[in-house]
Amino acid sequence: MKKLLLSLILFSFAFIVSAAQVYEPIQTWYTNEQNQGKGLGSYYYLKFNADTKLYLLDYVNNIYSDWQNETLKKMGITDYGYYDINDPTHTLHSFSIDDAKNVTSFDGFDFNGGTDHYDRKAYYLGDFKKGAEIEIYLTDGTTSVSSNTPVNGAYTSRYMARPDKINADIPVAQLFMYNSTGYEVNFGLYAISDTIPITETTAMGSPLPTPSTTILIACGLISLAYLYKRKKGAVL
Repeated sequence: MKKLLLSLILFSFAFIVSAAQVYEPIQTWYTNEQNQGKGLGSYYYLKFNADTKLYLLDYVNNIYSDWQNETLKKMGITDYGYYDINDPTHTLHSFSIDDAKNVTSFDGFDFNGGTDHYDRKAYYLGDFKKGAEIEIYLTDGTTSVSSNTPVNGAYTSRYMARPDKINADIPVAQLFMYNSTGYEVNFGLYAISDTIPITETTAMGSPLPTPSTTILIACGLISLAYLYKRKKGAVL
């Protein structure tokens, strides 16, 4: 009993740490103010709750071959980046999609019975300090879109649009290239934080149970242990 209660208490406090959010999306839902419908999408920016390294991921839309037709390059994206929404100069931080020093393999999958393999690409976006707030930028050379910037008459962005086929825990966002062919570009968001350790199977940036809830659970377990000790004369 002693070991069981101690394990439960330690698990509760460990969960307090893992339950914290690396970032949170701040969304403003469409209200047809730009003639783009109501609730069909949202402007969004990311607010960081810890020092974080962020990557954009190629979206995986099937797991049966290496023919992924929704990767950033196949969707025509030439450059990606971000704006610091608190920067009065509104400086764009952008990177070429072909700059190899910013590209790495993230994960992949085997197909054709395990005889072939596909590697997903991750594109480094930046290292952001706690409290930073950014909107994501994409361009295909004709249309440039930012996730939190309204465009008159254009349906431009959406957050948590659809699940990734490899890892449903990865948040998938969208930007719409409204002035080109009207297509939507899906991309995953992957955050790494030394302050708040996470794994690939953790919902990166997604809302999780609040620490206060977990503290109540931990306090309840401690109270249970105390009452058990008094009733049974057990030694903890």
